[in-house]
Amino acid sequence: MFFLTITCTSNNYFLSLKKEKKNILFWASAGTCSFRGSKKHSPLLCETIVTKLVTKIMDNNIKLKKLEIDIHGIGSNLFLILYQLDRNVKSIKKIIFKKKIPHNGCRNVKTRRL
Repeated sequence: MFFLTITCTSNNYFLSLKKEKKNILFWASAGTCSFRGSKKHSPLLCETIVTKLVTKIMDNNIKLKKLEIDIHGIGSNLFLILYQLDRNVKSIKKIIFKKKIPHNGCRNVKTRRL
């Protein structure tokens, strides 16, 4: 069983493939695909990151029989990444969204007026 984690930050996208949640076998990000600045949020980025990761997997003759995807963070191109993964890898078993949306924390203590 293989696990693919997709981490979306405000500035970058990271894809990392693990085997049984232990060691990272392969990884790809927007920076490794030579995207800089505002190009990191383009739809072309999703296709290039996924194809780079899939070519690394195919070069090492790894067959993905079962693949679970964990998605962390909020990004505008997440569904494009999932679409590209579905086109290239046919063995997706489960997709888990772990969105951490801030709720602005606890209420502040009322300030004392003199």
